[in-house]
Amino acid sequence: GHKVIIATGGGDALGRVKCGVDVVSGLMNKRRIARTLKEISRIIEENEIDTVHTHHRYCELLANTAKPGAVKTVLTALSIVDRRYFVDYRSDKIIAVSNSVKKMLTEKFRVNENKIVTIPNFADSAELARSGPFQKRDSSEFTIFSAGRFHEEKDPVTLLKAIEILKGRNVKLILAGSGELEDELKRFCSGRGLNVVFMKPQEDLSDPFSKADLCMLTSVRDPLPTFLLQSGLHSKIFAGARTDGIAEIISDRKNGLLFEPRDAKAAADAVLFAMGNPEACRDFAVNLHKEVMENFTEQVNTKKIIRIYDELAGMK
Repeated sequence: GHKVIIATGGGDALGRVKCGVDVVSGLMNKRRIARTLKEISRIIEENEIDTVHTHHRYCELLANTAKPGAVKTVLTALSIVDRRYFVDYRSDKIIAVSNSVKKMLTEKFRVNENKIVTIPNFADSAELARSGPFQKRDSSEFTIFSAGRFHEEKDPVTLLKAIEILKGRNVKLILAGSGELEDELKRFCSGRGLNVVFMKPQEDLSDPFSKADLCMLTSVRDPLPTFLLQSGLHSKIFAGARTDGIAEIISDRKNGLLFEPRDAKAAADAVLFAMGNPEACRDFAVNLHKEVMENFTEQVNTKKIIRIYDELAGMK
């Protein structure tokens, strides 16, 4: 029953918008801020918009600058950041995607706790329909799958160092992503003869998930990784660094495996545990799947977001 307009600078995800909403693209040119503000104001006024929801601090600034006084704003805080610019986090409501993000907002940036609602990211349960029937895995090769930005916060170098430690144990890594560290990572692998397959980011990851014996993240900062939730959605064993949102969801040896950040040996030991204890780890995967389906799907969390829209509309 809500009319929705997506205003965006563009991007490859636009092709995924298939639910009948209106899309206005090409808006976020930072060289034409005045024109962008005018266009946002026009969209708000002509469509009698009640609420503007942003997912980035720059977009939040645009929304709060362009909006007429009666319009309410919501920001989803997706990241843990080091610097505040004192024109951000001014929305009427702020959605923190994890307790780690909420702690940053309240303790580091002194954001009023009454403005914050914690609603986690969620996995798209439609992925299960694309994954197809279960296929028996070839047990001769132990396959690890990891996906995310090739960025220092995700620390893929530690993951590759763990793979190097496991060299000779018939371990394969599928690494999906892109980013500033890509060339460095590829040089690291080629120089050491590591069994690593690089994949470009893509919407449908059902194939690498079907091949994975273990899903893994070595992040040093990660508010709440969608890849973790996808791993649970696909009932895969998950191992991750004990940091931020990962440690909020994963309880060591209950629904996954945890190891200390930046510790390649500890990461390698987690892989060895998974290889040597398949039955116990399958139980961990079952527990994670149950938790994701109960708390981290679109059916659960979009309702919470819509409730915020309705509450803000009622404040006028």
